[in-house]
Amino acid sequence: MPDEVSAAMQRGLNAAGQSDALVVVTDDFVGAIRRMDPDSKDYEAERGSGVVAARTVSTRSCEPVIVINAAIALGGDRSADDVERLLAHEAGHVSLHGRCEAVSLQSFGKAHPQLVATLHGIAQVAIEELRIERQLATLGYPMAERADIESLEGQLFELSATIFDALWTPDISPRLLAEKVLSGMHGFTVTLAYLAGWEVGYGRDSFTPTQLSTFGQHHWQELVGDSWAARLALYRSIPPADAP
Repeated sequence: MPDEVSAAMQRGLNAAGQSDALVVVTDDFVGAIRRMDPDSKDYEAERGSGVVAARTVSTRSCEPVIVINAAIALGGDRSADDVERLLAHEAGHVSLHGRCEAVSLQSFGKAHPQLVATLHGIAQVAIEELRIERQLATLGYPMAERADIESLEGQLFELSATIFDALWTPDISPRLLAEKVLSGMHGFTVTLAYLAGWEVGYGRDSFTPTQLSTFGQHHWQELVGDSWAARLALYRSIPPADAP
């Protein structure tokens, strides 16, 4: 890697208090995840909004490792600031892994029926991302691209289309309907956690639905509405990633 990229990565780790975190940069991102993490044998990097740039995993030796997708994280028009922010975010996951506060979806799957476990899993993933983004906001990093207005517009459309498609699928079973809707909800719930983390960490409300287009405002009201204030109130009670 170029020296400026390595330096940016180190700055991100330093800022989040994980200067000595182990980082693996690879062109075989999915293969590396599957080999290193015993719970990720079916892992895929594609998401509705793109391809994953990095993931922090706990290896078989229980040591958290940041795995960087070289083609995505270091390619294209990624700036040094982008790389630094990405590593600061992943360092937050390292902090949570180190205190056994990271996501553990397997425990929900054993204790609850499948759909209930899915709901709990969505909530847990969202809270983990919220805690990290809250920390990054207090460190002075800008809002994540995932939570900006343009991205919100696109995701509101995607979620609306997912729900519409599920409702109009002929002869769909209640379980399949639930699975389709929950799949759409998952990504958007995590995005709301990104947005809320920045709002809470920044210390004042900088986002209002009126910043969205007419289309966006309509679908925000249908899909989020008054629950946004309640969500922020809940999330303010949850500490950032650098606090137990």
